[in-house]
Amino acid sequence: MTWSDPARPDRMTIEEVRFLIRFELGQAPASLYVDARSKDRTKRDRALEALTMRIASRFAHLEMLRSGRPFGNHG
Repeated sequence: MTWSDPARPDRMTIEEVRFLIRFELGQAPASLYVDARSKDRTKRDRALEALTMRIASRFAHLEMLRSGRPFGNHG
């Protein structure tokens, strides 16, 4: 697995994207998976939104690391 694309070092490879999504989903509480399969649409939508936000947060964090920007409200 490559962790950077030599032609575009500012972009993630598909392997990186897949790894990070699988990692973040693996860290999610089991209750989110149960709710995501619920027949109750509100419960299902909230669980899917929470899973999506976990993944988006992971990518935002990675982008901060790559760009050298500080974390939090340091600005």
